Amino acid sequence: MKTAIDIMRTPLISVGCKRTLREVLGLFEEHKISGAPIVGDDSVLQGVISQTSVNNYLSRLNGSLDDCVEEAMTPYAFTIFPHTPLLEVLETLVSTGIHRIIVIDDTRKPIGIITSLDLVQDYLEFLSP
Repeated sequence: MKTAIDIMRTPLISVGCKRTLREVLGLFEEHKISGAPIVGDDSVLQGVISQTSVNNYLSRLNGSLDDCVEEAMTPYAFTIFPHTPLLEVLETLVSTGIHRIIVIDDTRKPIGIITSLDLVQDYLEFLSP
């Protein structure tokens, strides 16, 4: 049975919690991603930031692109471990309505990410002759 480690994306692009929103948006554009985990100085997961959360922060709270990512991040993230079965990953994404889940190690350090698109791509590979 496939597990998270089989399809998670690595190397993981994470964002330090003291970066600005401008820097985060640049990182998103550079790597063609729409979200990333936020890590503290100890590399432990602190939360998650997405294009949507940045947009919401800027429009609703009159935020600035020069504000710190901590102001706009979601201070929690849905996480799984590397050997979590893919069915459980899928069930979590569907039941919560999230689009990405962070794969962490035993010390809560992010080591990979799985998006809903990753699961669709895996399924297409499964169906391909």
